[in-house]
Amino acid sequence: MRIKEVLLSSIAATSIMTAFSYLASERKKENYREPLLLAGLINSLTTYRGSRKRLEPCGWLLHYSMGAAWSPIEYLFLRQKRGKSDVKDSAAFGIFGGVCGLLIWDLMFKVTKYSPDTNKRRFYVHLVLAHVIYGIALQQVMKAQIRFQEDRKPRFLLP
Repeated sequence: MRIKEVLLSSIAATSIMTAFSYLASERKKENYREPLLLAGLINSLTTYRGSRKRLEPCGWLLHYSMGAAWSPIEYLFLRQKRGKSDVKDSAAFGIFGGVCGLLIWDLMFKVTKYSPDTNKRRFYVHLVLAHVIYGIALQQVMKAQIRFQEDRKPRFLLP
């Protein structure tokens, strides 16, 4: 699998994870929207004191950049399984990614003194679940791309 396919998979998986976070935010009446929380973190790190809304594109860019940085790690993990990875492997990797993400978010909240109007404990539980969804989505998209590439290979029929 080439870098292009891994990055395209990360865009799809990050989009699915983000959609899940937006739906959970609406349903739970909490802010689990990672790009918006990242914009708040960026705002707390800068001297810029204008509308945080102007920093939202930076939050989105950072969010998708993290998805792109994480996808090759999962790809290498799944590749070690030699095509025998399943949903449990991706879910386990998602839990690992979620715990890593939780620790990073917690550190950033402490370092920046940024305190969003979000129950952090619930956010952290949500974050782990969102990363499980990311991990499974990433695996499924990568497998679909591999199948698509194999289907496009020329096949020769022997007489």
